Amino acid sequence: MCQVVLLVADLAEKLGIAIIAAIPMKMDQYRTSTSGQARRDHHWREAVLSITLPEVLVRGTDKKNQYQYEQLGVLLARRSHILLALWDGQTEPESSRKLGGTSDVVRIRQEGTRRSAGLCRSELFDDADTSLDATGNDPIVRVHTPRASAACCGPDLCDAGSVFVLNTAGMQPEYLVHPPGSVPDLLSAAMASTWAPLAAFNGRIRDFDTSDMSIFRMSKEYLRSTPLPPIPEVLDLTDDLKGFQAAADAAAQYFQGALLGHFAPANPRPEPKLGRGLFTALFGRPARLLGMIDRSRSTWRDHRRRPRLGVVFLFALAIPAIAAIVEWYVHFHGGLTAIFLYLFATLGGLGYYFGRVEKREWQNRFQDYRGVAEALRVQLYWGLAAVPRAVSEHYPPRHRDETAWIKACLRGPSLWALALALKLPAPCQQAVTRGWIQDQQDYFKKRAAVHKHSARSSEEWARKFLLAGFFFAFLLLGYELLDEFKEMTDAKAHLRHILHEYHKPLEAAAIVSPAIAAAFRISSEYRNHEPHLHAYTAMWAIFGRARVKAEAIGLHPFESKSASRFQDLVFLTGREALAENAEWLASHRLRLLEPKP
Repeated sequence: MCQVVLLVADLAEKLGIAIIAAIPMKMDQYRTSTSGQARRDHHWREAVLSITLPEVLVRGTDKKNQYQYEQLGVLLARRSHILLALWDGQTEPESSRKLGGTSDVVRIRQEGTRRSAGLCRSELFDDADTSLDATGNDPIVRVHTPRASAACCGPDLCDAGSVFVLNTAGMQPEYLVHPPGSVPDLLSAAMASTWAPLAAFNGRIRDFDTSDMSIFRMSKEYLRSTPLPPIPEVLDLTDDLKGFQAAADAAAQYFQGALLGHFAPANPRPEPKLGRGLFTALFGRPARLLGMIDRSRSTWRDHRRRPRLGVVFLFALAIPAIAAIVEWYVHFHGGLTAIFLYLFATLGGLGYYFGRVEKREWQNRFQDYRGVAEALRVQLYWGLAAVPRAVSEHYPPRHRDETAWIKACLRGPSLWALALALKLPAPCQQAVTRGWIQDQQDYFKKRAAVHKHSARSSEEWARKFLLAGFFFAFLLLGYELLDEFKEMTDAKAHLRHILHEYHKPLEAAAIVSPAIAAAFRISSEYRNHEPHLHAYTAMWAIFGRARVKAEAIGLHPFESKSASRFQDLVFLTGREALAENAEWLASHRLRLLEPKP
């Protein structure tokens, strides 16, 4: 660890900034190539996370240590939000460039990772993309630190301590910042699209109330991770990763409740024996209705949070409600009360949407936080499988501009997962198979069944109310036709009298019934029942195949390649889960939640 890095670590400690320490090789070997042993060991002990990178398996070359430093340089370039380079800005020729040196790390940050003999044999980056996979517009802050032997070439540009910003969105390749203290504001403005959502996410987690903490604890307990080797560092890292995932899940559930409500479709509970026929006649499938009621009751019972109807329910209900209010005003003399209710339903709904739902980005935050939670689930079990990969580097590039902050958010936890993967003596096959693969298979199976029934039920009720609207319209048609008959029999006169007496209610029913049918269709569209059904069915099959293969590998624990085969299986399964999550995000972003005209 060079003296410059130690100076930065000293300053971070003075400012109370937590340190993550990473070294390119084992400490015994690293000590022989650096100075400042006492300070280095102090920061290593005080770091919130310490990572010793694995050996790059390149033999028969004098560049082995350079490949180790190159691996560290790629880690810094790809996993940091801001790259702070204490550098004179001088780039060495390609032929003499030092792998893992400052200029090489800056180049990787700007141009992307290029495959080399070392990276091809690094278990962290052996699948690293080509130079097309640059880190994008993530900023580089360069503090000008000229070598003592270099002559100053100007009063400002080359003064030691001059600060430059490189590779930031909307800026030139190198931008001199003056005064240097304005760097934070400059970066915040330039990276607002990435950092503002990240700050909002952190703020939401920081402001958890009692009910949020209850959901957090339940989500954390839900992540099964046993058995684990009795290594304190492994247990602590696993607990940290579970905490990251549970926090994101609790944040997502808050906005999910606001949007979809707590009376959402749920798994059925057994039908009541007493009065089953009456319940079935009234509700069709009482078990589903009771399951929804149970789910909403559990919100208060388990988390002390008031069950919410949700924006989807309110927007869907607004259509038949407005139609009924109009009928009340036109045919039943609703007067000022009906006009007031009409304005409240229409203007109030629009004001609620633009003033709260859209302004506070409920839809995007629910979707994005759910995406973060699912990606962190994959990251946790990659770590438990001793797979030293980062989900931030394998998250599909769908809606890259809108989800860039998600990849940035995942970089920090990926370091904890990397440390966990490197601490494990072997993959935790049982914990990963039962806690993730089997659990996800069961989850997707149940959710596919729920969405299948909900889609069919919504379609069925929409069809029933639409047919009811036609029925009432035909009754009105019959009433009008009876007036055309010159000769009126007693039966026709009696029928006409009945229709005349109920003429206004029939008109209201003929208009409101199709509106209720539309409400069922809109609710089903908002909840994405059909897309979810297809996606969950596909994921159920994928995790089912993964479970069979994982259990087959587990039958041969002494096979020399069984651990590697299991790791490959977990890695590929995780990529499928990330791809499904990206598709989920894409499908929801195409279905904006907004009041229907």
